[in-house]
Amino acid sequence: MNGRRQKDRRSPTPAMERGMLDRPLAAEEVLFERIFPSHEKLPPRWEEYYWRRVETRVLGVQRAHELTYAV
Repeated sequence: MNGRRQKDRRSPTPAMERGMLDRPLAAEEVLFERIFPSHEKLPPRWEEYYWRRVETRVLGVQRAHELTYAV
């Protein structure tokens, strides 16, 4: 992952600065730990939040992103 300063490739990541890691993580390491809905069954209510189907009472207009340009 990227360091704090884009121009300096040797700059530490935020986790390295906090002492949580001693090296930057590779993208594969980050994605390996992530839980995708295709890997695990979510409870019905969590699934509603994950897919952004929950409406907010405070907002007068509820807009859903239609992914027009997504492949």
